[in-house]
Amino acid sequence: MELRDILIKNVEAMFPTATFVLNFQNLVDGIKPGFWNAAIPIGATPSNAVNITVDRAIMEGWIKRIFDAIPRNPANAAELDVIQAHLEVVLVPTIADPFREVLLDGNRPFANREDLRFLLKDLCAPAGPPLLMINGDPQTGKSFSFYLAQHIARRQGFVTSQFEVDTLVNPDQLAAEILRRIGVPVELEEKGVESAQRWAEKLADQVKTAIEERKQRRLFVFDSFPLDPKPPLPPETLSFIVRLAKYADQELGPWLRIVTIQFPAEFPSTIQDAAERDEARPFSGADMLAVLKQVAGARGWSVSDQALLDEIRQVEGKPLRDRFLFMKRTLRRLARPPAAPPGPLPGGPT
Repeated sequence: MELRDILIKNVEAMFPTATFVLNFQNLVDGIKPGFWNAAIPIGATPSNAVNITVDRAIMEGWIKRIFDAIPRNPANAAELDVIQAHLEVVLVPTIADPFREVLLDGNRPFANREDLRFLLKDLCAPAGPPLLMINGDPQTGKSFSFYLAQHIARRQGFVTSQFEVDTLVNPDQLAAEILRRIGVPVELEEKGVESAQRWAEKLADQVKTAIEERKQRRLFVFDSFPLDPKPPLPPETLSFIVRLAKYADQELGPWLRIVTIQFPAEFPSTIQDAAERDEARPFSGADMLAVLKQVAGARGWSVSDQALLDEIRQVEGKPLRDRFLFMKRTLRRLARPPAAPPGPLPGGPT
């Protein structure tokens, strides 16, 4: 379960069901005056109100005040400790330009991918393209693209959601998860006598309506498409994603952007003409050195380029995940304060 989902669960348990909306509105108005009337639709369910509020509070930086109001008890103490630890990790930027940041949420180092940085910035611009298609060979870090997308989209006012399609293989499963993330009741169109493709398009219509009603900018990242020897996705699931991309291009321009990672089908030419493409490539030793130097310089850590290069050579040629973990370990080690010199022996001269 994502930290956001754990947080939402605990917020929803704050007040009795019968008086939840009134009590929660009073709490939110005390933290962010005017927010409720501006952002929460009339007649919103408790779940809708909580989802909208938590997403905006995370994005705008006032979620800690909501968290502090959650009553603690033995049943939720462990979960609250996890959330608190996450909220207390304040990531100090390593560079003034957020679009050139190399240390993302969760202290994840992110190397190279210069083209992707500019493409994501354009994607989230007010008149940006509706779709970004990311492709690449194995071990090039395609799935890590989500973390950079989340970092950049947040600064442009988008809430980013990642969907691993190999666990949501049918269109109704995928639609239900999207609606849950948006924070609306999951009451899906049942399949009737129409074709599976038409049913999938109706499900996409429901998602479109939910986005229009909530008026919250959304970036959907579709990843982990089934690979051989797994069975391929049903064609209607692909039709569902294509339909969402059409809506992002035609009717949801201000509110929706789509990123696909190794999409296993073709988009219609009308969408492809408006889409952007990125070809992921693995990062090199020079890229790792640039990351480590940028962070070390921003943090005031004393380390020579040669010392870093000597360590980097030990992982060159190894799988991408090993190189990624090497950067994390190195940054963690550099962050430790230097050991204090040994003091005088007991009874010795001072």
